[in-house]
Amino acid sequence: MGYKIVPALGLDFLTRFYDFACSLIGYGKPLKQKVLEASGFRYGESLLDVGCGTATLVMLAKSQHPTSRVVGVDPDEKILRIAQKKIKSGYGLDIELIRAGAEQLPFEGSSFDAIVSSLVFHVFREVAPPYRGIRFWLATKT
Repeated sequence: MGYKIVPALGLDFLTRFYDFACSLIGYGKPLKQKVLEASGFRYGESLLDVGCGTATLVMLAKSQHPTSRVVGVDPDEKILRIAQKKIKSGYGLDIELIRAGAEQLPFEGSSFDAIVSSLVFHVFREVAPPYRGIRFWLATKT
């Protein structure tokens, strides 16, 4: 990876408070819903969330489009454990969570109809390298 994994809220012990802190400062579900709407994600399409964190956005996407493929990737193992627990206890939704960095996504080209990322860019020293290949994973919509 071309960057150091930064725990949610900057410190490892604060990760478990991430959802609460986001909702307090206005970065909770309403923001994720706006990101989802802006993505153009539609029924029956596939969505990738790069830097999915605790899975708030992917859970919204899957609950609104239950037959769609929804995948979240994040390099932070601890936050993915929180996300998995949240998915299982809250909704039991069929969401793929994969531990991977933005620059090493394990997918074939044109795998997704929509790709989103929120509250992640601040961890990169340089934004371009992790996202250079984004078109590779994004399917062309007709």
